[in-house]
Amino acid sequence: INTPYGGEAVETANGYEVINTPEFLAHEGFRTHTSYLNLHWNNNVIDRWKAAHFSGKDYEYDGTKIDTLTGFKFIDDHLGYRFVLRESWLPDTVFAGEKLKGKLKIQNVGFGNLTQKRNAKLYFVTDECKSETLSEEGESILSHEELKNVDFRDVHSRTIKVEDGDTTMTFDGTNEIDFEVEVPQKPGSFSLYLLVDDVYFANEMDTLVHPVSPNAVPLGSFFLTSKKNSDAIPSGRALKQNK
Repeated sequence: INTPYGGEAVETANGYEVINTPEFLAHEGFRTHTSYLNLHWNNNVIDRWKAAHFSGKDYEYDGTKIDTLTGFKFIDDHLGYRFVLRESWLPDTVFAGEKLKGKLKIQNVGFGNLTQKRNAKLYFVTDECKSETLSEEGESILSHEELKNVDFRDVHSRTIKVEDGDTTMTFDGTNEIDFEVEVPQKPGSFSLYLLVDDVYFANEMDTLVHPVSPNAVPLGSFFLTSKKNSDAIPSGRALKQNK
């Protein structure tokens, strides 16, 4: 499940069924959780993938609707893991002394899974510190909490099985993650970001101006208050993304 798996893209020997096609790999890649293929072997196979239109259908990679979609593009974008934040749920308001409880829906649309454990952190960003960025040492003045009980190696890709000649998908790669973390001491409005070390999500994000890091994913916002009878509490928001 989490072991790097791959090899060579080879030609088909005479008399054998041709299975070195992107359409076949669209199923086989999820069965074996393919994480890598040698780009330089076999050049004839690679060139055919680059020239051929991908006729399969796979979420946003629908060859029947995208004329410019090549088989190479499909394979290149699916080798290894590929995380997409589909939805996040946050409360509008958190009161002093409480913990922030939330839920993430993350889909791994890649063939493979993360092979090494990566630290995951939630960053709390206010309007005042949105101009700050991570330092060269990787530290930040922004408040953050580690997700110690979350292991992104468990954000698995879809599962495809073949039984008696029938191909079935038993899991579509959509994973739900619950979290509960401490909040900053100072009341105010906070935007929440998820940062997983050395992991880039496939969501479209503004990487030019970013308060945390170019690979941090915005999850939404909430208001932290010390008064339970507050008359005016800004509304938080949850995100629902498609990519």
